[in-house]
Parts: sequence; structure tokens; C-alpha cells
Amino acid sequence: MRHCAFVFVVMFAFTILAAAAQDRGLQVVAASVAGTDLQVGKQYAVLIGIDRYAEWGSLRNPVKDVKAIKEILARRYYVDEFVELYDEAATAAGIRRLFDDLIARVGPTDSVLIYYAGHGYTDKYNTGFWIPSDGSKDLMSQDRWIGNSQIRNFMTMIKARSLALVSDSCFSGDLINVQRGATPTIDSEYWRNALRYTAKQVLTSGASETVPDESEFARQFKSLLESNTETCLDPLAMYDRIRRGVTKTLPLLGTLPGHESGASFVLFLKGSGGAATVIGSSEIQPKQTPLAGENLEEAGFVEKEVFSVRPAKTRLITLYFVRIDDDGVIVRQEVSRAIPESDTPLFDALVALLRGPVEPEIRKNLVSIIPSGTKLLSVRMQGTTAVINLGEAFLYNHYGIEGYAGQLKQVVYTATSFPNVHDVQILIDGERHDYLGGEGIYIGRPLSRNSF
Repeated sequence: MRHCAFVFVVMFAFTILAAAAQDRGLQVVAASVAGTDLQVGKQYAVLIGIDRYAEWGSLRNPVKDVKAIKEILARRYYVDEFVELYDEAATAAGIRRLFDDLIARVGPTDSVLIYYAGHGYTDKYNTGFWIPSDGSKDLMSQDRWIGNSQIRNFMTMIKARSLALVSDSCFSGDLINVQRGATPTIDSEYWRNALRYTAKQVLTSGASETVPDESEFARQFKSLLESNTETCLDPLAMYDRIRRGVTKTLPLLGTLPGHESGASFVLFLKGSGGAATVIGSSEIQPKQTPLAGENLEEAGFVEKEVFSVRPAKTRLITLYFVRIDDDGVIVRQEVSRAIPESDTPLFDALVALLRGPVEPEIRKNLVSIIPSGTKLLSVRMQGTTAVINLGEAFLYNHYGIEGYAGQLKQVVYTATSFPNVHDVQILIDGERHDYLGGEGIYIGRPLSRNSF
């Protein structure tokens, strides 16, 4: 059983009525992405922070984090209305009344951002809960707790067109359906669908792992909101950026019931002006088509300025998968793939490797024999040795000795395809192991291609 302090962010995306100058600015940006016939509604930010509890231990950071989020959103992003609930007001009844109000008044073109910071708990039956300020400490009665199933129901009943839930919580992983499959092509059709279909996305800090009171995930989220200079952000971009700064947990991206394929939440930056760049999932998948925007002179702003979408720069990486022939022999296969440029190319290549082959590679009968569920915990360079820290799942392979050798080759060959990497030291949950598998492949020293 676990309990933790956590930051819980929900964003039900949407744009704002063109009544004020700020709102018309968002209308122009949204129209440049999704078309001028797009109906836009009101954007809410609902903020819940709890430091003081009747029975649970006090926390240091939730209210401070929530107020920092509010300040950044008010200053830098399009938000119509803030609703705030702190400490003694954030009781079980108070939180439920808040959701009841949202269900009643949020419309089908509106957006809502909900940020929750406070205690969370997972019981021995793997059921997750929010702990309101008046929540009982009795683990059996669970009096005045709010379960994940009820949270899911609240989210699905709110009639916002798109919803993004960002949760920094020790039980957040059991709240979602983890997103799987190839990253979509980012082009003009992607952005039109993103804003027109119903999106119910979830970004979590670390599955069902315990999250500390001082959360590096929350720190990265605030830093992203503060430092972002792009006109548009979506959850895929948030996930791609935040995960690079989180080392103690493994962020996940998923959906809630009611999510429509192709939909995505989009958060719009205020006052970007000029030829703004619209990025998001483009940072994860390089293909993107420029979009022509509405003339701002006609909208009553500045003269002859348009919004456009900038394609992301890419780099070519080499990955190693396998093909298993009719005799059961495992044959290593090299593939090339384009990924967005970043300052962590080795990390990105290994993430792509663990995700497995994409559709064109699958059609060539390529597979990965790296055990399902293997997590990339960290990567660092020590001279010319890449120290790659993987989760415990990497220890178990049902293909036997050839499978263990094959999964090691996939990692070592992919890493050493970078010119500055000579060999690889494998760690499991931060610890060096002598052997991989019961039949004993030695991994207690760095491995190079010559090791095989």
C-alpha cells in the first residue's frame, strides 16, 4: 500500500469566444489551425490544492504549486475563468460539488483545465484514490475518499470537446488506458482533427509508482509552461519534453473512455504574434505540412501577418530489431528511422527501440525480443561507455539463451550506432548484475559488438 503527495492536472481543451481582443487572438490562432468554421467556446482553469488535512499528514508544496500554475496560465495562456479550491474548502463534498457544477455548465465547445495537488493513496486491492482535506485515515472504511473510478466518471461526463488530464500521482497509472501504436503523421489534417474531435487524453508522472512530495514531474511541468515559446502545445509534445527531465518515475500517455481517434488537446500561448509556430506531436513525428492562417489585418489586429506551422528538424537513427526464421533462428535486422532532433538523441533512439517496430517494419516481419514492459529509466555517458539503466522486466525472456543474447544485441547495436558510444554497461533498476538469465550471459562489464 502506498500514499503520496501528488499533482493532478486535467485539461479539457478548448478555445474562447471572440468577445475581447485576447479572445479574438485565440480565435485567429485556432482558425489558422482548424479552419474558420470551427466553433470555439470558453476555457476554464479549475485549481485544487491541499496542504492541510484533518487526519493525514500536512504537505509542503501542493498549494504553492497550484498557485504557481495559476500565475503562469493567467500570464501566458488563454484562460477565461479560474475556479480555485484550497485546503479546508477542498473536502470530499466540496470536490464533488465542483465536478457537479462543471458537468452542468461546461458546453461541447468549451475547455477546462483542472489541477489537483494533494494526497493520493492506493489500497491493497490496487484501487487508487484522491484524499480530500477531510478524508479519513482509516484504510478499511476509506471514508470521504474519492476513487479513481469516480474520477473517470466525472471526466467522461463533462461535455468539453477535448480533455487532457495531467496527473502527478502514485496511483495515476491505474486511471488510464495506456496509448499504444505508431505516432500519427503531423500535417494539416492532424490539426483539424485534433480540434474538431473529442479528446480525452491523460499524461501521468509514473504509472503506479510512489511519487514524492517534491515532485520533479511537477517542476518540469511548470518549467515547460513558463519557458514555452510555441503558439500551440499538445499532450504528445508535453510528454516528449517532460519525460526528459524526469528520472525517478516513467511518465505515461493514455486516454479516457470517449476519446476519438485523431483528437488532441491544444493549449494556446497568448501574444505570440507574427508567424507563430505550432508544434506538439511534431516533436515526436517529423512529417508536417504548413498551414495558411487567417489574415490578422482582416481580424482587426496587425497588418499582413499570418500563422503557420513549422516542420520539426529531424535526424536519422539506426535501430536493431530481429526476424525469426522458419527454423526458429533469430536474425538481427538493421533499420533506419527519422526522429525529431533533440539534445538527447541516444535516449530518443532507445525509447524508439523499446516501443518496437512500426507498421512498415512489421510488414517486413520484424519484431523485438526485448521483454514487453521493459522501461528505460535513465541513460548517461561515462567516457565512451553508455550506461543504460533498464527496468526489472529486462531480466525475463521466454526465448531462452538466444533470446537473452538477441535482446542484448538489440540494445548494444542500437547504442553503438552512435559514433561516440564504444560499449554499453547494462544496469537493472540502477544496479549492476553479473548475469542475464538462468543460463548465464555475463553483463557485469561493458558490452561492445565484439562481445557477441
